[in-house]
Amino acid sequence: HSGRKARATRPWEGDRPLQRTPDIEDWEAWSPVAPSAIAHSERWPVPKALERQEVKDLVQVELDLRATEVVECLPGKINQVFMNVLNNAIQAVVLKHGETGGRISVVTEQLHDHTIITITDNGVGMDARTRARVFEPFFTTKEVGEGTGLGLSIAHSIIEKHHGTIEVDSIPGEGSAFRLILPNNQPAEVAKRA
Repeated sequence: HSGRKARATRPWEGDRPLQRTPDIEDWEAWSPVAPSAIAHSERWPVPKALERQEVKDLVQVELDLRATEVVECLPGKINQVFMNVLNNAIQAVVLKHGETGGRISVVTEQLHDHTIITITDNGVGMDARTRARVFEPFFTTKEVGEGTGLGLSIAHSIIEKHHGTIEVDSIPGEGSAFRLILPNNQPAEVAKRA
């Protein structure tokens, strides 16, 4: 015994080769999800995040769910988009209003064979320079250690993978609106991969 303490092996060290963490697509199928699921499903728990007590204490939430068609998607991935956009909205609202006066709305609409989901806040908003870079990986306006700058970049990538688009409008000092436009049906070759 040499008197040295044995060093704990970190998960990424040791004799075994690294294992790839399976992507959610490896076990999540492309599924039809009704727009009302945004409000009612465990699979798209958007308002669940907005109904946490600490959020309700800070932000007034308005839901206007008018879309009528089913959306074929990877629900877990789309939920990740919602969570990333909503987390940014909550932070922008609290930054501007503190504990009172913050408002976030979630609106769904039908446009031909697409569903549009618009998440609007009355937070700090963004100037044109920030808006132009908001979907870039590692771009953040937050303090060091408070954000990775990946949330909206990941959201953009997921929406593109769904053959959709994500757009942002923003006015400094007034708030932002993120518009997600998703086709109701994926191309046949995408849906077959499940």
